Amino acid sequence: MMKLTSGKIINLGVAAFFGLVILMGYKTAKRIHNDQVTWQQTACPSLLSIGRSSRDTLIIMKNLPDCNRFVLDNLK
Repeated sequence: MMKLTSGKIINLGVAAFFGLVILMGYKTAKRIHNDQVTWQQTACPSLLSIGRSSRDTLIIMKNLPDCNRFVLDNLK
């Protein structure tokens, strides 16, 4: 059976700590991405304004950088 020395215990602790940091970073990044997608689906359509007159149609886009792809995909 292998003996655990103080150096090995410290190495295991450091490895566990960095594992937790990476896991927490991944979960935070995933949550931020989900929040951004939700924001795009709820807020971006309100940024598009269509005005019509008897002669022509005016489309006004007050686009934010995060909404460019959403607005262009849904403009018909």
